[in-house]
Amino acid sequence: MKKNTLILFSCILLVYILNPINLFAKTTIKVGAYQNKPLLFKDNDGEIKGIFADILAHIADEEDWNIEYISCSWSECLQNLKSAEIDILGAIAYSQERKKRYDFTYENVLTNWGQIYVNKHSGIESILDLKGKKIAVLQSDVFFLNLRSLVKQFGIDSRFIEAFEYDDVLKLVEIGKCEAGLVGYLYGHQFERDYDINKTSIILSPQRIHFAVPKGENKAILDALDHHLRKLKMDKGSMYYQSINNWIGVDTKPVNIAWLLGISGGALLLLLIVLFLNQVLRAKVRKRTRELDIKNQVLLEEIEQRKKAEHALQENEKEYRSVFENTGTATIIVEDDMTISKINAKAEEMAGYSKAEIEGKMKSSDFVADEDLGRIAGYHEARRKQNGSYPSEYTSKLVDKHGSTKNVFIQTSMIPDTKRSIASIIDITSRVQAENALRRSEEKYRNILENIEEGYFEIDLAGNLTFFNNSLCKIMGHSAEELMGISYKQYSGPETVEKIIQVFNQISRTGKPLVLADLDINWKDGRVITIDLSASPIKDTQGEIIGFRGLMRDVSERKRSEQQRQKLEKKLQQAEKMKAIGTLAGGVAHDLNNILSGIVSYPDLILMDLPKDSPLIGPIQTIQDSGKKAAATVQDLLTLARRGVSISEIVNLNDIITEYLDSPQFAKLKSFHPLVEVQPHLDSALLNLKGSPVHLLKTVMNLVSNAAEAMPEGGQVLIKAENQYVDKPITGYDDVEEGDYVVLTVSDAGVGIPQEEIGQIFEPFYTKKVMGRSGTGLGMAVVWGTVKDHKGYIHVESNPGRGTTFKLYFPVTREQSTENQHIQKSVDYQGNGESILVVDDIKEQREIASKILSQLGYSVKTAKSGKEAVEFLKKETADLVVLDMIMQPGIDGLETYKRIIELHPMQKAIIASGFSETDRVKEAQQLGAGKYVKKPYTVQKIGLAVKAELRKQKKSSLNYLDQINPRELKN
Repeated sequence: MKKNTLILFSCILLVYILNPINLFAKTTIKVGAYQNKPLLFKDNDGEIKGIFADILAHIADEEDWNIEYISCSWSECLQNLKSAEIDILGAIAYSQERKKRYDFTYENVLTNWGQIYVNKHSGIESILDLKGKKIAVLQSDVFFLNLRSLVKQFGIDSRFIEAFEYDDVLKLVEIGKCEAGLVGYLYGHQFERDYDINKTSIILSPQRIHFAVPKGENKAILDALDHHLRKLKMDKGSMYYQSINNWIGVDTKPVNIAWLLGISGGALLLLLIVLFLNQVLRAKVRKRTRELDIKNQVLLEEIEQRKKAEHALQENEKEYRSVFENTGTATIIVEDDMTISKINAKAEEMAGYSKAEIEGKMKSSDFVADEDLGRIAGYHEARRKQNGSYPSEYTSKLVDKHGSTKNVFIQTSMIPDTKRSIASIIDITSRVQAENALRRSEEKYRNILENIEEGYFEIDLAGNLTFFNNSLCKIMGHSAEELMGISYKQYSGPETVEKIIQVFNQISRTGKPLVLADLDINWKDGRVITIDLSASPIKDTQGEIIGFRGLMRDVSERKRSEQQRQKLEKKLQQAEKMKAIGTLAGGVAHDLNNILSGIVSYPDLILMDLPKDSPLIGPIQTIQDSGKKAAATVQDLLTLARRGVSISEIVNLNDIITEYLDSPQFAKLKSFHPLVEVQPHLDSALLNLKGSPVHLLKTVMNLVSNAAEAMPEGGQVLIKAENQYVDKPITGYDDVEEGDYVVLTVSDAGVGIPQEEIGQIFEPFYTKKVMGRSGTGLGMAVVWGTVKDHKGYIHVESNPGRGTTFKLYFPVTREQSTENQHIQKSVDYQGNGESILVVDDIKEQREIASKILSQLGYSVKTAKSGKEAVEFLKKETADLVVLDMIMQPGIDGLETYKRIIELHPMQKAIIASGFSETDRVKEAQQLGAGKYVKKPYTVQKIGLAVKAELRKQKKSSLNYLDQINPRELKN
């Protein structure tokens, strides 16, 4: 029984000894491992090796850790550390930016720096030679980040190709895919012989290499790493120095020691017991040691802190001196009092002094130009006090031994744990000179571009504007902000876009510039302007077309002048033709009158002598009727001949139209066209005009007759007489100028007139009627002559199959007929001295409204613009404002009213315009304005509108002010 119990105990004890983790569980530490030989890497057998692996193995043995390596690329390792998927990452350079994401060991393992390698045909010798080159770098590498910042400050345009491993970086350089590559010095030193590449003197960014753990986690691991690193680094014979010598210094082969144990018989049981007790004791000792280490940590750190500067200087002086001396950039170390304590060969060359002359004897301020001295001294003082208010990179002027001035770029920083600073200096004189020359050239060409009348532009292949001058903005009617990056297609109609695309396609095919004339583009206010365009290609350095540049000229005025000239020539030709025909017609009509007098008069005498039942009565009456018709034709000829007829009578067109509709001629017309209905629409307040009643009656008769004959199947003829004020010129057969008019409109729904024939219809003897059945071809010529005699205008609108509309514009007169020479002052609109402000940009309109309102008993003031009206009302008041809606240039009626009610929220107003009621008129009424009065003014129309508005209680503007933000009113 005792024997069996002893055997069972021995077996259990043996299991515990062979698998001690069951008694004292080891902590599993996950470590990120990436390829960075000799620091940390996976060999061909899949084992993790390197300096950091050796150190971790030693610490793990001391701390009873179980190390589990997680293989990953460099960028993956960084991400895993950030997300705490691994506990430790070795071989990571310390930086302030990384300190925000990870916690680092206080102790660094060693120092590394960036080394530039190039292919053998690159010709790269200094950092400035990297301009325009492709540089292979390790993704997220601290050396890469520093290099990218450096070349950006120098204005060096380089392209970076990111790789996953240092091996890929050197391969890209070797095969010529990149001209240069950036790796860690230690890696390059280890493997540079394996690649057909060259090492340069370009080195940068010395970095301390540490262990790191996730931010805010694993403090115990961090403390243990620091503790063991301090012990290892203090012992010159420790495995730390052996590992560095093994991987970086002299190659040594590891020695494998085989432990052979001979255990037999009963000694085995005794040994097992001893081992068990030893394991327990060792565990207790390790625990107690850790406790003592933690207690002593503060003391050790304090001791190490005092020794750190001296120790670091001793250990790394040779490395730093090598880096310092061999870098291709001028570098100096500046003491607290600005004395230069160290200077490298490149800085010697730049300053023109020897080291013996500079080091310890001269200050950095001795080389600074006078104009920069205060600024640089201020930077140094701020840097010395570590207040963070100084730039680390800046430009200055450096004066060398010979008095020559150089433009330099300076990058400076404090040396940790000292009051000294280190500065890198690069001569950028040639670059500054080139930039100044380029700036002067750019200013020269900018001045040229900004002072030419033509609009200069550059667009990309998509048609988007990338550059343009101010003249283009003026031509397009848009601001620079509205045009930049916008396609020209947004400002062009489909036809213009198609023309421009064809031109650009042809330029792309031929590479030659082209000119395109008479293109229509849309202006900001909706107008269409005409431009001439010349364009040429923009090519890149390889000769590929990347866009187009050109000049644009506004030729709208030239085109309008040309059109006006053509129109005037046409009118002159028409007038000369009418004059010639009139002269001819006058001579013919004079002779015909003499001939026709007998034909018209003698039949009456013959008929008086004939018996009532004579068969000759019918034929003689037919002769007489024909004679009368011929006499009427002769009268038309005489009308053409006697141009400049008297138009001195005061006439109301309503009376002329009514007279015609009651005449035998109209009754006869109705009998010929029973299916035609004539609808008159006559304005009861129609203004008078000065004219010839006979010729006006003939004009109405000819227009109505032609309208009826244009509808053989019947239809409606509209006759309208109305007042109209023309705010803007109307373009058509005639260009109707601004002013007050009585407008006669005659429209039909008949066969219409082709566009190409409209210019001919007013010529004598031009007719589409069947000869002998109706008309002589003189009717429209009489209409044209009558309108011109009355200084009026003709507007024609017609479409084949859709009818024709004639509008005759006759200038109004404010004179009254002899039957009514005074203004009727009805009590319904008689004033009582109320103050009225009339706002209109047209002088004649202001005078007409002022005269009418004054005669109605109002006190009237006038303003010729919206701005002048606002200024008037800032100082004075008015019971009512008569406000023109369309005023140019300047603000219109709506904007004027908005500004007025800011000053006087209860201000009463009526709106006047020659156009129909618009959305802007309605908006003004919504803000509180009263009735809309359509020009031209009549006494009754304006009088009733003013009287009605003065009687109203004012509420609208108050409601408006309640709804808007005061800031909007201010704007």
